[in-house]
Amino acid sequence: MVDLKFFDVPETVKLAVKQLRNRGVTFATVHGNDPILRAAVAERHDVKILAVTVLTSFGEEDMLEMFGVKCKVEDLVFVRAKRAFDLGCDGVISSGLESKRLRDNLGDNFLIVTPGIRPGANITIKQDDQRRIVTAGEAIANGADYRSDSQWGRLRGSWTSDKHGARPDRHGGTTAERNCESP
Repeated sequence: MVDLKFFDVPETVKLAVKQLRNRGVTFATVHGNDPILRAAVAERHDVKILAVTVLTSFGEEDMLEMFGVKCKVEDLVFVRAKRAFDLGCDGVISSGLESKRLRDNLGDNFLIVTPGIRPGANITIKQDDQRRIVTAGEAIANGADYRSDSQWGRLRGSWTSDKHGARPDRHGGTTAERNCESP
């Protein structure tokens, strides 16, 4: 796993992903707009590309300040995940709070990797830098495939990377989701 959240001009991201080939890297995280994600997907070969949706350290109050739009975090995550899906990414990084909606709408052939997993004992520690957190049980119940923390690992059953096989129907977004579109 290379969790560097590549975010640069598309050509630089493309070259960075190309450098990961044949190095035993399973996943690479990419953060950016459509051209950045397309560049990463074009060079992925044996590396699965995971698009970062919204960092789990962001809450509802950060949406206007950080992104210039007032919307629910869940709606922005869905819009970004759907774009990643449509662009051919292998999956997304998303809070377990949004996993159920993503799984229900984007199907089982799309990875959901969940950061911010906490055991029940420290789920409410105020100093935690993660704001949208869940327990491992909640992440599994909501459809997450992997957790991304110091104990990175699979949460649920197998996944196929066959991007040419049957894919779920692509569902349109709600008015709130369209309002979360970047200008």
